[in-house]
Order: sequence, then C-alpha cells, then structure tokens
Amino acid sequence: MAFTFTRTISGYAGIRAYHYTITETLIAAASEWTLTGCPINGRIVSYIADLTGGSAATIQPFLSRITGGTTTDVDFISQQAAAAAYINDQSQVVYVGLTGGELFGLTTPDAGADNNVTTSLLIIESVA
Repeated sequence: MAFTFTRTISGYAGIRAYHYTITETLIAAASEWTLTGCPINGRIVSYIADLTGGSAATIQPFLSRITGGTTTDVDFISQQAAAAAYINDQSQVVYVGLTGGELFGLTTPDAGADNNVTTSLLIIESVA
C-alpha cells in the first residue's frame, strides 16, 4: 500500500479552505492514510472518492482523529453510509480537536489488495 497527497490552502475574508488530493495505490481493506497540516477544528464540505482500478467493486471511506480508529470510539468522525465505486458526498461533517493537525482515513475496498483510489477532500477551517 502506498499513498501520496497534495494540499492547497486558499482563503477569502479570513476563512481558510484546505483542498487535499489523495492518491492511493495497491490498497486493501485495512490500508490507512494520514493527512497532515489539517485545521485542528474543521468542517468537511466535500468528499469525493473514485475507485480507479483493482479487484474491488466498492469502497466505503472512514475518517478518524486517531490511527486505527473504529466507528464505536470517541475519535470517530464519519463513514460513508453506503459503499460504491464512486462517492460524491457534499454533506457537511464537523470535527474538533485533531491532535497535531492529523486526520486518518481508510478507504476500505470490499476485496483484494490491488486497488487504486483517488480522493478529493475539502475542509473549511472553523472555530470550536
């Protein structure tokens, strides 16, 4: 499993927006990525993930404030309600208190360890 990400920060009227593009290659269900430089408190306003290759039919992304997080712990942020090969989620998810500005994610393909996914994430910085 390998991943890379790019980050672009833009702003208007004192509000900063963080756009991340994450490229994952050869991932399996337990392959986790880490974004650094995220706002400590934020609102995720766009989450787009595209399964671009591999043996999986669907993905079901998951976000946490800690590495190895689960949907039942206090550090859980969100998980897509339904698995799909392409996800375009424009609902808003608010989080607070990222430790060191790190956000952890699992794309969670349903099969194989040969999957490739491209994800676009837009986070608006907020105050707690």
